[in-house]
Amino acid sequence: MALNGTRSQHHTSDALEDRYPYFPEQNTASFASEINPNEVFMAYGDRCLPKLSNVLGNDSLSADTHAEALTLVLASIPSVEGKSEAINIGMVQSVTKLLTHECVKVRSLSVQVLAKLFSLRSGRLEHRPSINIVVTLLGDPSSNVRCEASKAIAVFLREKEGVGYFLQSPSLISCITDHIPDKLHEINMVLLESLEFLTRNELGTNFNIVEKLVILSSVKDLRTSVASVCWNITDTLPGKDALINAGMVDILASYITDSADTSLLASVTGSILGISVEKQGKLAIGNVASAICSLLISCNGTDVYVNTIKIIRSASEEPNVKRTFVELLILDGEVLLEIFESECSSDLICILTKNSTKDVVFSALETLLKIVENGNYDVVFGCLHSIETIASFLNSKNGLIARYAKDILGIMRASCGPSADRRLEKFASKHSIVQLEDEMKNQEAKM
Repeated sequence: MALNGTRSQHHTSDALEDRYPYFPEQNTASFASEINPNEVFMAYGDRCLPKLSNVLGNDSLSADTHAEALTLVLASIPSVEGKSEAINIGMVQSVTKLLTHECVKVRSLSVQVLAKLFSLRSGRLEHRPSINIVVTLLGDPSSNVRCEASKAIAVFLREKEGVGYFLQSPSLISCITDHIPDKLHEINMVLLESLEFLTRNELGTNFNIVEKLVILSSVKDLRTSVASVCWNITDTLPGKDALINAGMVDILASYITDSADTSLLASVTGSILGISVEKQGKLAIGNVASAICSLLISCNGTDVYVNTIKIIRSASEEPNVKRTFVELLILDGEVLLEIFESECSSDLICILTKNSTKDVVFSALETLLKIVENGNYDVVFGCLHSIETIASFLNSKNGLIARYAKDILGIMRASCGPSADRRLEKFASKHSIVQLEDEMKNQEAKM
């Protein structure tokens, strides 16, 4: 029974009786005359996307109609199935034609649709020419269009098929770098993400990317992205050289002193570690040694700490750089030994020959004592003037310093034999070290 105020199925059938059957030849013309081609009709089910694709392919329709159709497409393809259906019916081709539309809104919505479709492998593989036009939109007068284009490029490059296509078309990569920097911060950030994807492949580093990184390096919010791209570039020898020559070591070091962001510091230390294998890179690291050493305090127990130790060890293959690091770390003997073990002995002896402060002398002797106690007395003994330098502190007014010197020499005399005694005897007689002379005479008497 029909509800009040509604039509029953019988009444509806009566109203349509004169049009039944609904698609005879005599009614086709009247139906066609009622269709307005400038309207977007929302179909349902299997007919939805094909109908919208037809609307987008109709060049005679207005910009507003195309924009409305594109908006409906975006609402219809949130799922993988929807995207796949859109690709299969040729939606990419229909939308690609609208990338050059005179209407900003149409261009922007078209790029958004393509970005959705590029997320599927079939969207990237079967319709690659579409990305060529999207890349050119990085130079569009509209910042909104440029922003959407940069996002679509990033989506295309997230998988290896997209990266491979760009590497086969170097002009596309050049187009990206040519449009860096953009006036809009968000665009620069997304384009750096694209460069990060590209530079994971060795071929992707063969462009003027480093020059663009230098330009963007001063933007605080872009630092993590800049450092990540630098890290990728260090995988190749030309990339390392380009970074060194561009002064990126100094720039990356400046991030260390101005940030506590762990992810940023991880990328920074990863980049500097990659650079440290080159001689010029080692020398450049020596110039920022103080910033590098600061990470040993602020990032203790983290991966950044591990990277920092590797950087110091690698850069210290250059003697002057090693001496710089030893001087900076002299007051922290445990860290010094963790990094260099007994290899810092000659540097410690050299430091003791200078007019160093009491704290430095104390720390140097304490570290040397640990080295000889660990059985590495021969390393210390082999250092030029080691015996003589250590013996010079036996007359120190600081009792602890004098005791450390005495303990070190005692171990070395016991371990290195007559050769150590001869050097000590000669030094004692020359410099009138009474304490040392008396000890040696007593030892001779016992023998």
